[in-house]
Amino acid sequence: AEAGAVADPEANHSISTAVYSIDGTLVVAGVSNGKMCVWKREETTNVPRDLGFAPVELIQGRHASDVYLVNMSHGGDQLASASRDGMVCIWKLKRRNRKRGPHETWKIEASFMAPERDEQHVGRRRREETPRVDQVTWNADDSLLLASTHTFEVVVYSLARTRIVTRLSGVHTEPVHVIICHPFEPRLAMTASYSGEVALWDLRDGVPIKVFYSVDCRPDGRKWPD
Repeated sequence: AEAGAVADPEANHSISTAVYSIDGTLVVAGVSNGKMCVWKREETTNVPRDLGFAPVELIQGRHASDVYLVNMSHGGDQLASASRDGMVCIWKLKRRNRKRGPHETWKIEASFMAPERDEQHVGRRRREETPRVDQVTWNADDSLLLASTHTFEVVVYSLARTRIVTRLSGVHTEPVHVIICHPFEPRLAMTASYSGEVALWDLRDGVPIKVFYSVDCRPDGRKWPD
């Protein structure tokens, strides 16, 4: 992967998503050409702090299509990105001292593709599927990255082991667009799907602890439309 200074933040391409760093000093945006633009807050007395941002870096070299998901880690030194070709990348903020002062740049740490559907979940209606990632998020201590995929499951990637360690499956039968990790317990996460379930998971073994159903909250016993 390559990263360098950018004067024009890809003005001729559309931006699909953007995220603040945890301390509010950086903004990272996913661009339709497979790159990411980074802006950094400038210290100035003439412009309100949250408005004084300047482009500082263009992250590129891994995604081959529209970067439409980005998520910053709680520690602010890791960035997850996903593109429409089903690729998920993990970037690390590297700090170096130079003659002109400290320098920061994002470097690729790991990447993986949205996995194919397990054979037992395919049955007789097997067909060619386009890999897709619907959501990415970090667990409480930033040791795991969770990504929901076109297979209606959530894969759990371990940064320490540099591989997918478990797949949260067997509950949802439609796309999973909600992943919420517990604020301080690294092993817990909740997922929600268009099929009407909310599942609480133990990330250590990939087993659902509890499943809640939307029909339980509706008097007529039918699913909510969303």
